[in-house]
Amino acid sequence: SKEGLTKAKEILTRLGVEPSEDDCIAVQHVCAIVSFRSANLIAATLGAILTRLKDNKNTPRLRTTVGIDGSLYKMHP
Repeated sequence: SKEGLTKAKEILTRLGVEPSEDDCIAVQHVCAIVSFRSANLIAATLGAILTRLKDNKNTPRLRTTVGIDGSLYKMHP
């Protein structure tokens, strides 16, 4: 997105780099890949924990709630 490229340019400029548009696109792409992989790792971990809890309680259905931090919910695209 255009807004993402603008943010990438602002951040790289603050770090003392004079980024080209291709640099900003690359940074945005890497951030998306890292974010997607992190989400998959957390989902797999959470799934394993919930499966273990369900098995330990010896119940066909586990009733539980999963919460996330407010900043993650509000700030992460």
